Amino acid sequence: MVEQLLRGLVLGLLFLVAVVSAATDSTVCAESIHLIESQSDADSLSQCTNTTISSVTIRNSALTSLRLSGVQRIETLQVSSCPALVDFSAPNLRWTRNITLSDLPVLTNLSIPVLETVLLGFNLNNAPNLQQPVWKIGGVDNNGDIGTNIYGDLSISSSGIQTLDNLNFGLIGKGGGITITSNTNLTLVNLATLNTSSSIEVSNNSPSIVVRMQSLTNAHTLELQNVAEIDVPKLSTLDGGLTLTGNSFNNFTAPALTAIAGDVLIANNPLLDDISLPLLNDIGGGLENGSFSISNNTDLRIVSLETLTYVDGNTTISGDLQSVSLPKLANIQGGFHINTTSSKFNCEFFDKLSQSSAANRNSDYSCRASSPESNKDTAVHFKPSCHGGWNCLPKASRAVLIIVFVVFGSIPFLFAFKKLWQWWRPAKPVPVEPIRMDEVRTERPQHEVGDGVEPLPEYRPVGKPGEVPPAYSTDVAGRVQRLWSRVKPSWMG
Repeated sequence: MVEQLLRGLVLGLLFLVAVVSAATDSTVCAESIHLIESQSDADSLSQCTNTTISSVTIRNSALTSLRLSGVQRIETLQVSSCPALVDFSAPNLRWTRNITLSDLPVLTNLSIPVLETVLLGFNLNNAPNLQQPVWKIGGVDNNGDIGTNIYGDLSISSSGIQTLDNLNFGLIGKGGGITITSNTNLTLVNLATLNTSSSIEVSNNSPSIVVRMQSLTNAHTLELQNVAEIDVPKLSTLDGGLTLTGNSFNNFTAPALTAIAGDVLIANNPLLDDISLPLLNDIGGGLENGSFSISNNTDLRIVSLETLTYVDGNTTISGDLQSVSLPKLANIQGGFHINTTSSKFNCEFFDKLSQSSAANRNSDYSCRASSPESNKDTAVHFKPSCHGGWNCLPKASRAVLIIVFVVFGSIPFLFAFKKLWQWWRPAKPVPVEPIRMDEVRTERPQHEVGDGVEPLPEYRPVGKPGEVPPAYSTDVAGRVQRLWSRVKPSWMG
C-alpha cells in the first residue's frame, strides 16, 4: 500500500514538473526579443520548434562557441560583436527575414545546413577567418526551391570565403542588391539562378576572381572592379549604369545587351583589348543623361559598336586607339570628344556628323590625334568640297571679310541717313540778342576819291515808301528735289 502511494506521489511530481516546464517554455517562446549571451540562454529556446521568434541577438565578448538548436523560424537573427566566437551553428533554422553576422574576427565555422529562405537580407561582414560556410545545398522547400534561397539583398564583405556558388534566388531568380567586396580569398562567384537584380557590385576581391551570372537578364546597375573573368551571356538591359574599372580580363562580352539607361564607364583596364556589345543600341534615356566614357585601357586599340545609334549625354573616348567605329550613330546629343595617341587616326566620319547634327549646335566637339611628344593634331579630318566658293576660305578669313563688308557697306547708308535727318530736323536757331537801332553806328567810312573803293550804299533802318523786300520761296517739293539731287548716289543716274 505504502509502495503504491509513493509511486503515485512520484508520478504526480513528475507531471507537475512537466506542466511547469511546458509553461516556462511557452513563456520563453512567446517573448519577442531574446538576448543570448551564453549557451544556457540558447538552450532555453530549444523547445521553440513551432514558434516564429521575432528577434534573436547574440552578443558576448567572451563567447567562443554557440549552438542554437530547436529554433526553426526567426524574424531577425543578429550575431555581432563577438570577438572570441569561433563556432556558430543553427542546425534547425529554416526561415528568416534578416540574418546579420558582423564583426566576428576569429569565426571559423558557420553552419546553417537546412536554411531554406532568407526573405529580406543576408549580411556577412568582417569575418576574415571564415573560409567556407555550410549552407543547404540539396533538397527542395515547400515552394520547390532548391538549397538556400535569397529573396532580398545579399552582402558579403571582408570575409575569408573562397567560393560562393551555393546560393540561389528562388524559382523566378529575383534578387535585391548584391554587394560582394573586399573578400581577398574569394576566387569564384557563381550566381547561377539569378535572373534580375536591383544592383550588382563585385569589387576588390581576389585578383583572380571569376564571376558567372549565366541567367542574369536585367539589373539596375552592374559594377565590376578587379575581376579576372566575367560571364553574362543573357544580360539584355541595364536600367542604370555599367562600370568596368581596374579589371584584369582581356575582353568584356555581353552578346544580348541592347540598352543601358545610365552612364557607361570603361577605364583603367590594362589588359582589355576587346569590347563586344554587338546589339547595344542606346546609352542613356533614363532619369539622368547617360554619359559614355572609355579611357586609359592600355591594350585597347579598336572600339567597334556597330549598332549604337543614340547617346543621351557626353561621349569621351581616349587612349592609344587606331580605330573607333560607330557607323549607326545618328547624332551627337551631348559633348563628343575623341583623343588618341595613334597617328593618322581618321576623324572624317565624326567631323561630318558634328557638322550635320542639329542636336549638336550647342555642344562640344573635338576629334584629334597627337603623340605624347607633340601636341600637333595628326588626325585625318573631313574637308568639305567648295569648288572655289565661300566655303573654301578659312574661318578666320571669312570672319575678317564679314567685318569689312559690315563696316564699309554701312557708310553710304549712314551718310544718307545723316542728310535726311538734317533736312527733317533742321538745327534750332541760335537766339540773338535784339539790337537797338539807336545804338547802331551809322556813320559811313570815308574814302578818298580815286582810291578804287566804291562807297557802300547808304544804310537806312526804314525802307523808302513803295520799296518791296525780297520774296521767300514756299515751294517744299522743290526743296526736297534739290536736297535729293545732292545726296542721290551716282549709280542711280
